[in-house]
Amino acid sequence: MSAQETDPAKHGERAGEPEGTDTAGHIAAGREGLIGRLAAQRAGGAASLALAWRQALGMLPQMAKGDLERLARALPRPATARHLARMLAREPDATAAIQEFFREVDDSAESLEAWLEAFGVLGGWLENTAHRPGFTQALGYLHCCAAVVDSGARYATLPATVATMLETYGFNPSGSQTGPVP
Repeated sequence: MSAQETDPAKHGERAGEPEGTDTAGHIAAGREGLIGRLAAQRAGGAASLALAWRQALGMLPQMAKGDLERLARALPRPATARHLARMLAREPDATAAIQEFFREVDDSAESLEAWLEAFGVLGGWLENTAHRPGFTQALGYLHCCAAVVDSGARYATLPATVATMLETYGFNPSGSQTGPVP
């Protein structure tokens, strides 16, 4: 065999690793380890809560380590992670959608925690409907709600505004809110 045929790097393997161990396997193992650590941190020592966090965080699509850490530390509860994962699964490019979300958050007066809580409110409300928006559609709805908060409306927080808007107008993915949408 030539040196090229036996070079582990040519086959996606790392030198010194067992044959068949590829880079994707290392990435998956690294992601699982990261998710396990983040879940344990969020659970504060409660084993059943750590399991819930591990399962919910594991549903999220592949993303940069820093992005996953940023989300995991700010998520209010495992259910919110599950809502995000379902919406992100409907996106053709989940990585781009997450980056757009972080830009939106960074450009707003609301905290990441408030945005994620608002996603949780929206996700919980959507469970009882036939609507299955993608992440960017949901982000567009939350953007409009954030604009209401920024305009000085009577609602105190972004999550409270989302709840009120959903109750009053419903969710219309086309963006034209003309009244409650079941």
